[in-house]
Amino acid sequence: MLERLCDKVMTFIEHLCAALIAGTVVLIAAQVICRYVLLSPISWSEQLARYIFIWVCMLGAPLALHKGATYNFDVLITKLPDKILKCVHIFNDFIAFLFCAYWAYWSVQIVIKSGWRATSGVVVKMGWLYGAQIVCAVLLMFVLFCSIVTGMSRLSAKKAEGGGK
Repeated sequence: MLERLCDKVMTFIEHLCAALIAGTVVLIAAQVICRYVLLSPISWSEQLARYIFIWVCMLGAPLALHKGATYNFDVLITKLPDKILKCVHIFNDFIAFLFCAYWAYWSVQIVIKSGWRATSGVVVKMGWLYGAQIVCAVLLMFVLFCSIVTGMSRLSAKKAEGGGK
């Protein structure tokens, strides 16, 4: 059940990223047309595209983790027995979960201290930009929690199946 929830949340995030990227493409295309065809550039488009890019990157990180599209240096651990390998994966996910909790906490502190300031050009509160880190960290924690629970349930199912071996 938790796996399905994680899949649904990540599918939503994937569609949101696709919409943000499509919006950025339209925004930059409009900027190019206005600058070179109409000779009247849009002053705020480049800055807004940059802010959208920040959000796409921060939303894309949990999506990549969920899909298993992250870098792994697993030369040594692939030689481990299956049971120990699963324990190592669970331990790694737990350590990453703790790091994301730490990151989320300090990101909230940054938003509290400087989120009220507005950017120049496009008037956006910095909290909206720094908030992307909080969303990323929380989504990463969610994906890691799902991975930990799934890994532990599969590990215990193997124990029950194999008679505790």
